[in-house]
Amino acid sequence: MGPGDHEPRAPADAGHVLIAVVSAPGLSVLSASSSLVRTAPGPSALARPAIGGTLRVGEKLTGNAGLWSGGGTISYAYQWYRCGALGGQCSTLRGATRNTYTQSVADTGHTLGLTVHATDSTGTTAAYSSLAGLVAPASAALVARGQPSFDGLVAVGQELRIGDVSYTAKPASVTYAWLRCTQAVRACAPISGGDKAAYTVTKDDEGHALVVAVTAVAAGERRVTLSTAATVG
Repeated sequence: MGPGDHEPRAPADAGHVLIAVVSAPGLSVLSASSSLVRTAPGPSALARPAIGGTLRVGEKLTGNAGLWSGGGTISYAYQWYRCGALGGQCSTLRGATRNTYTQSVADTGHTLGLTVHATDSTGTTAAYSSLAGLVAPASAALVARGQPSFDGLVAVGQELRIGDVSYTAKPASVTYAWLRCTQAVRACAPISGGDKAAYTVTKDDEGHALVVAVTAVAAGERRVTLSTAATVG
């Protein structure tokens, strides 16, 4: 190959940087490293987008684009979705293309999702938030102020524990249901026996995202809130 030729990058290079070793008798010199090798054009998502805010009709939610690595300046485009209680049946919310969204009456009892399209000098990549919700009615006294997070290592054989949820009123009781979801966190199914605050990750979870449905009860109100997603593998 001539000096101007480039060796094609193999799939095994994805997620790594490349360094060349130039050797002469008695001397080896390392090149500067390449940028991160990606499997497709566009920036790489290092952390999924997130949704913050109180999950109640009339309240404003704010979408965070997540953490990205790419070439040059990265720009972001947003699209909000309304989904079923455990994902699925998602529909695009027309005109909801900003990083903020004000919850409407039609969102009551549903979850909301956010897709972020990140664009750099090489192309565009999509990433997906966890589902946020269920959205409480405007009159609700018991409302989650945000989504709970996880503590622990997200790996097979390791224990994950759900973090505390902040509510507008103190719940009389709290119960849990662990869910196994698609990687895009747009559809979830309950995990048999996953009804505690802690859960040990199994091989069946590999390639899936884990979410917890936290149910709080207070003064006759029952409120279900989904946690943020933890992706296994």
